[in-house]
Amino acid sequence: MAVNAKYHQADLPEYRGNPLIEALPPLMSREDVMLALSNFPEINANERELSTEVREQYVDRIDAFRCPQGTFFDCYKAIVRLLRTGYTTRNPLDIHTVRFLHYSVEGSLGEALGDGFHRPRAGTFSITGISGVGKSTMLEQVLGHFPQIIDHNVYQGHDLTPLRQVVWLKINCPPNSKARDLTEILLTAIDDALGLERTIPPSRTGTLLRLIAQKIKSAFIGVLVIDEMQRLTRTNGDEQLINFLHDIVDTLGVPLVFCGNPEFEDKMRQRLRFARRAETAGFIRLNPLAYQTTDWQSFIQYLWRYQWTNVYTPLNDELNIKMHKLSKGNLAIAQRLFVTAQLKVIGTGNEVIMNRPGNPGD
Repeated sequence: MAVNAKYHQADLPEYRGNPLIEALPPLMSREDVMLALSNFPEINANERELSTEVREQYVDRIDAFRCPQGTFFDCYKAIVRLLRTGYTTRNPLDIHTVRFLHYSVEGSLGEALGDGFHRPRAGTFSITGISGVGKSTMLEQVLGHFPQIIDHNVYQGHDLTPLRQVVWLKINCPPNSKARDLTEILLTAIDDALGLERTIPPSRTGTLLRLIAQKIKSAFIGVLVIDEMQRLTRTNGDEQLINFLHDIVDTLGVPLVFCGNPEFEDKMRQRLRFARRAETAGFIRLNPLAYQTTDWQSFIQYLWRYQWTNVYTPLNDELNIKMHKLSKGNLAIAQRLFVTAQLKVIGTGNEVIMNRPGNPGD
């Protein structure tokens, strides 16, 4: 989604005078972030009096339910830091950035961009966790807080038209972990985000790498998110792809966010030298929630309100423990269980959700 730039004076002096930073949304408090990332669908007690068929459809509203955990705010802070620090060396009003943008790309990607003027300052950030724990959901909700495209106009007397800033891109690591496939995916993602006709990739990989480097530079990508990074582990990591990722950070100055299963954390992070030296924006390991945690108790209390059975079943310790046991603290599974429990009892003679063997709602 594209928006017209609205500039806000940056809090830090080193960020001021940079339209890429001052066009970003203002910083938010923890409370405001958690509220912005929440989604509590409407529910009315009168809806429990509707027909079986209608109430069964209402239950699907639970799929849209979002109750963010504390890690959501950690993720938000990391993205904010990556965007601002990454843009400090890519100010379009700075002569060094102008030279960088128009530098003739020759030779390998790293050689072509070592122009002696551009000093990239990009960080990395990793999110790991088992499948279904909510990694992608958290990322998509946090990224959705930021406009993907910002169209710039006049900034402090400077006409920036037709500068279009790609604040973020999210792609998946290709199944075969080949550099060429990743660059083609990235090329398509950039064109789609900017509303451009899709570029036909050159047949020569070297030419493609230079083309994508120029695209990345001119799009002013704020952060690139690569999901499914465990695929890199399963193919033992394509060396050319790993080198390309290094160049994105070290030479192009674009921050990277990696998202993957624990196998990525255990193996491939060791091969990424920028991850070894430091994940500058931090690292999040998402685990299923323990029963006693504030996050689980808050989640289940909010979720339990969404009942379209003709009898409201209060949440007690027995049901709470059962939900946690069946879901193993996985929120996506817990939501699906709650949907299933209601669909099994709606339209029966007894629509109370009970924890008894053989009961329709068990």
